[in-house]
Order: sequence, then C-alpha cells, then structure tokens
Amino acid sequence: EVRQTLRDFVKATNERDGETLCGELLTQEYKEKATGATGDRADDACEQQLDVTTGLELELISIGQTELDGDDATVRAVIDTDGVRSPRLFRLEREDGRWKLADGSSG
Repeated sequence: EVRQTLRDFVKATNERDGETLCGELLTQEYKEKATGATGDRADDACEQQLDVTTGLELELISIGQTELDGDDATVRAVIDTDGVRSPRLFRLEREDGRWKLADGSSG
C-alpha cells in the first residue's frame, strides 16, 4: 500500500492530475507547508502549482526498503527527474485511512 502510494504520486505528477495528487496522495500538513495556504485553500493552491508546472517528468526507477511504524512509514526509492537519477527518502503518514506522502527528500 505504501509502495502503491509512491507509484500513484509519480503517475499523478506526470499526468498533472491535481485532484488525485493534492486530494488523495499528500498529507494536509505537506500541502500547507508546500503552498503556504491553509485548510481547503491548500488543496486549491496545490492544484494551481501543479497546473503551472511544465516540463517535469518523473520516472520511478526502483522502490527499496519500506519501514512501517504504526501510522508512519518511510520508503527509499530512486526517481529519475528529467534524466537525472537520485535516491530519495519518502516519509508517509496514514491520514483519512490511507497512506499519504508527508515528505520526500534527497538521500
């Protein structure tokens, strides 16, 4: 389930599917931090940011180790962003009954 969230994140980003990405795959805290907006406005701001993003193409190269700790999870993955491969560590939280991305950093 955690790995599927990561796959869905890449797909929604590439398809510029803001409704899925912002509404189903990102935690509220992540959206608020990324957009500077709060509450329901964070969803709208998130979708607007995705709409104006051009040329960004992600490819999920590999999904590595997943660690679960209650309602928190971390998963290592390699993501190709416009031809540049980099290891990433994604932090997920269970929110509204499903796993959502809470953070994704290099490393």
